[in-house]
Amino acid sequence: MHGLYEIIEDQGDGISGITICHKEKGVFPLFASLLDRDFSSVWSAGKSHSLSLQVLLYNLPFVHRAYQLTYSTRKTKVEEMFLLLQVGSSPEYIKGSDGKAYLRILLDPNHFPAYVTSIPNNIMDTISDRFALIGGRGFALRSVEGAKWNSNGSVSSDLRDMMNRQRKDYCYIRSSSRIWYLRRLTSTTQECLQLNTMTINMAIMHRLSEIVRYKPEQLQRLLQAEENWLLHEYMSLALDQFLDELAAEITHKDIMCTGVKE
Repeated sequence: MHGLYEIIEDQGDGISGITICHKEKGVFPLFASLLDRDFSSVWSAGKSHSLSLQVLLYNLPFVHRAYQLTYSTRKTKVEEMFLLLQVGSSPEYIKGSDGKAYLRILLDPNHFPAYVTSIPNNIMDTISDRFALIGGRGFALRSVEGAKWNSNGSVSSDLRDMMNRQRKDYCYIRSSSRIWYLRRLTSTTQECLQLNTMTINMAIMHRLSEIVRYKPEQLQRLLQAEENWLLHEYMSLALDQFLDELAAEITHKDIMCTGVKE
């Protein structure tokens, strides 16, 4: 019914050995297909297309720092999957000189070394070719493609189609302030999945819930392994992040954290 299942032969002594598969029908593939039109081609159904927990966790922005700290060593540093936007800013559509709508993204200069004055070429090579540097330098990106801008403020069908093509290029994490990231397409560390983060999060939550309910001895091994801090970070944040994204998807609003005074 849910459409997710495990490979029985998995030993699961670490998160790299725990895999997740999905069926062609069920709640999960239906939900994922609503978020990503190309879901079935990005993550095909069946045992031969399973993904490990390690790969899935690498593709979640709200645990990417914990992932880096878990697997980086003095000799080998885990490559970042997500590039931070300027704090407080978010991807926005601007009107170009040709009257069309373009998506603008401002990366945070503090994310790079102080001597860097523009996004390095090796980073640009990993960013979707749907974007180009504004003016050829600096940290501001603009979509190459433009769409019809309706003067009355409504969203044109042309713009809506462009948004659907671009939406997987950026993502955010739940916070009391706006924290957005640009997703890179390639990495030397792990496989980069062009999937909605809710799709990835839902698959991991279901798999871990099965382990907690039916394989407590496996859970104990995982919590004693080197990835225990990464798993703890994920379990602490995952549900709130999922609900926040789901609410934002339904309402088209930034939900964020509410301020509470004691």
